[in-house]
Amino acid sequence: MKDYLIFVYSGSNFPEYALYSLNFAAKNSNCKCILLTDAKNLGNYRFDETIDIFYIEDFHDKSTLTDFKIGLSKEFPSHFRDDFWFKVYERFFIIQSFIRIHKIDKFFHAECDNLIFDLSNLSIKLSSVSNGVFVPRDSITRSIHSLIYVNNISTYDLMCEKFKNMKTFENEMIQTALIVDNNVNFHSLPTDTIFNIPPPKWNFISPLDTEGIFDAASIGQWLFGVDGRNIIGPIYNHFANEMIGYNIEDCIFSYSNNKFTIRYYNQIFNVYNLHIHSKLHKKILSNRNFSSYNFKNKRILLDFNIKNSFINIALKIRNKTLRILENLF
Repeated sequence: MKDYLIFVYSGSNFPEYALYSLNFAAKNSNCKCILLTDAKNLGNYRFDETIDIFYIEDFHDKSTLTDFKIGLSKEFPSHFRDDFWFKVYERFFIIQSFIRIHKIDKFFHAECDNLIFDLSNLSIKLSSVSNGVFVPRDSITRSIHSLIYVNNISTYDLMCEKFKNMKTFENEMIQTALIVDNNVNFHSLPTDTIFNIPPPKWNFISPLDTEGIFDAASIGQWLFGVDGRNIIGPIYNHFANEMIGYNIEDCIFSYSNNKFTIRYYNQIFNVYNLHIHSKLHKKILSNRNFSSYNFKNKRILLDFNIKNSFINIALKIRNKTLRILENLF
């Protein structure tokens, strides 16, 4: 039986980039792909016929997180990108409700902007190492849920409980790193930080055991840029994530037979996912030869990003004006 690979999108309008991620995973991951969503516009899209879609309202009671949402909004305003910071937490509770009803005891979960490559036998490799929750980590202070694995539901329940009952509200990346550091059944998956000099200061599973590494964010950002909503100006590749501590420009990337690999000098590893932070999935996957697209070591313009640039400039002017008015009155 294939492993489950669960995607979650909580919001009214399903984004096009997520469609590309799901269809890519359905064709390449060798997993049973599941989408949990409350989007109402799915009829506009053509999903791979093997993807199972479930509507969140049919199995999950959102009112159970009302108090958590109020508390979180004091630190992370709900008006930011349609309650983004709440939704990155909410997905874990949505998954929790779903796996309880369907009696799922192990699964992968990927964020909707990730391309997932062949995961065949990865669950076996991870289960031979330990049980619990496995999360990519790229710094001492954050773990990123780009692609995670769970093979112990009580440990997953513990993570949800700690999220729900946290005393000081942090984003889910910081909070997860704290949980990993203080619980033996939480494990850090290897990322490209294995190449860093000096090496990472946290414990992580050996990439020899997993026969590959995981992209928390930096590989996808280097190859395909960052989210246009975060910047002013065009989107280029070769964005150097602040956690990179090695010469990523010396890496050689390749894609063949549903596998993506990274070569750093004499080290070669599979990369199980690419975190496409820029959300430019359509442009990336529409290229006739994905295996050669943008993997060369040169800077390339990916998108002019005109709309987002104007929005960000307007927000900067608005915020500066508000600060001036606050000082005057």
